[in-house]
Amino acid sequence: VTVAEIAVAHAVSCVSFPSLLLSSKSPLLSFLPAYFTWAGDADGFLDSLVSSLLRDMTNARHADPAMAARVAVDSFFKGLPGSVSRLPKASVLLCQTLAHTVALRWGDAAGISAVGSMFFGRVVTPALLRKAQKKHGTATMDVLPPQVSGASRLLQKIAHFGDNRAAVLRSSAGDEEFLETNSMRCRDFVVALLNLERPQHLQAPEGRDIRGAVATLAALVQGADPELGGLLVEILDGRDEGWVGAG
Repeated sequence: VTVAEIAVAHAVSCVSFPSLLLSSKSPLLSFLPAYFTWAGDADGFLDSLVSSLLRDMTNARHADPAMAARVAVDSFFKGLPGSVSRLPKASVLLCQTLAHTVALRWGDAAGISAVGSMFFGRVVTPALLRKAQKKHGTATMDVLPPQVSGASRLLQKIAHFGDNRAAVLRSSAGDEEFLETNSMRCRDFVVALLNLERPQHLQAPEGRDIRGAVATLAALVQGADPELGGLLVEILDGRDEGWVGAG
């Protein structure tokens, strides 16, 4: 059993519909930052993804920020297939666990949509905004270039297109073809990710301080399953550090 399996199963048990898995009250939202802090190996991959997106926005030859955002996001999703094989093991494990757990309750299509929503809506988009804030020396969204905020909104729409298609289209007059095309690219990426070999064992990178992340994971899991939460407490005490990965 893995930490990802425990946390995802707990999150799925707390909601009535898959679209609520990433709502503001979902335990999954607290789990994600702690998980990626523990794993560590997603940092370089995400930085590479969002750096290329920011670069394309900067280089786009369009005076209209909205069009610059569109061109950059379109290019981003066109290039996604080449990045599947570079996905960090921790990301692959979490996405495959989420898809499998959601599919058991709501079907395969819901599992694929959940992964797209999580990865692009709750992992890639925040990474893009953090990178942009660092680049522009600001801690607030208000002073970011409009093409950055525009790109983040497009990423969110594409991420949630699978489980909320009608609502997304209603709020996106004129962008229907763009959203349909890139939602299919998003889906293809997710399917390719789910077809990767499942990682068998993960370890936190050497020299990385993971105690805070493990403490958060332990607290989250303790509420769902005291026995398994106790195992995480043992991890925190240094008695079984390998278990936090892939079991």
